[in-house]
Amino acid sequence: MDGAISPTDLADEQRELIVEHDCQLYDAQGKTVGEGTRVTTRIWDGKNSIGIIFVDDLLEPGAITDQQVMIIEAFASTVGHLYSQKCVEEELDLFAGTLAEKNKELENIMNITAHDLRTPLVNIKGFGDLLWNNLQHLRSIVNESKVPDNLIDELDTLLTEDIYQNLKFIKMGTEMLDSLLKALLRLARLGRAAAGFQKLNMNEMISDIAGSIKYHLDTKNVKLTIKPLPDCYGDKTMVGEVFLNLLGNAVKYLDPSRPGLITLSGSKKKDRVIYCVRDNGFGIDSELQKHVFDIFYRIRHGEQHVDGEGMGLTIVRRIMDFHDEKVWLESEKGIGSKFYVSFPAAKKPLSKRILEIKKGIVPSGTIPRQESYR
Repeated sequence: MDGAISPTDLADEQRELIVEHDCQLYDAQGKTVGEGTRVTTRIWDGKNSIGIIFVDDLLEPGAITDQQVMIIEAFASTVGHLYSQKCVEEELDLFAGTLAEKNKELENIMNITAHDLRTPLVNIKGFGDLLWNNLQHLRSIVNESKVPDNLIDELDTLLTEDIYQNLKFIKMGTEMLDSLLKALLRLARLGRAAAGFQKLNMNEMISDIAGSIKYHLDTKNVKLTIKPLPDCYGDKTMVGEVFLNLLGNAVKYLDPSRPGLITLSGSKKKDRVIYCVRDNGFGIDSELQKHVFDIFYRIRHGEQHVDGEGMGLTIVRRIMDFHDEKVWLESEKGIGSKFYVSFPAAKKPLSKRILEIKKGIVPSGTIPRQESYR
């Protein structure tokens, strides 16, 4: 073939499209049997050349026009793009499968670890309680017995201070560890939860939640105001846990120097319902706000002790992530905080993100959600 260009020549010259005119085609005896135009173009996958397309009209001269050359070039570009996209899809499928397996392993490890650690913890706590009861019994025996005066002071120190304080620290430590392990179990189980999305009567749900924490509110002298709330769609158990954690968190961080005020309100905005839990507590410094959803993170206010294991807001974020919705906050130090959550106002198909979380491809609650529906 006269004037022919090989694939190696095309690659070496780094040319993507070559149009050759007056090319000839010969038979075995060297006789010209065709003459015309030949188009040679490379196929790219975005980085590398993966093939070459040859098109000619040597047996039908004049068949290749300028417009057809453009079509051939576009065809090569399309083939390269489709090939590249297919390779990316295959890589993503492989990565998604591996990621799902790793996430499942991680959740299983967290679940098993938290569960297995509770077994020896129960023993420590149980025997600690027995020692505590024995101590109380021993103290009563000493008080009722005729013990020489020179031993009274020494025994009193041992029973009411040394041993008492040691057992008290053991008891506090085991209770804290037990609380942390229970929280880890709740977090692990959220990843495997089979969400059942339904329409929720929020006024009824929040009324039940408020009733469950009434004693806590009363002992803290907290006034909880619940405004009329629009309904939303979500998993009933998970949504209930969101508000239980938000209200519990608001109570924990109230300022004891003034009467506690907590207000729960809600409003519909387009296709979503935005709920707000507002308190007049300590408030959160702006530089600390990005950390409040981190696991085990707890904000400390001077000497003020705050109960909890630092898991409540982590669980809230994970549940919101599971719903493919958002949680965010506004806070001012010394004034109080507002925590917002959004839920669908109407039933909608499960999003791609929710389906990926349910499959374990995306671990819920691991990706910070800074956006809001303000």
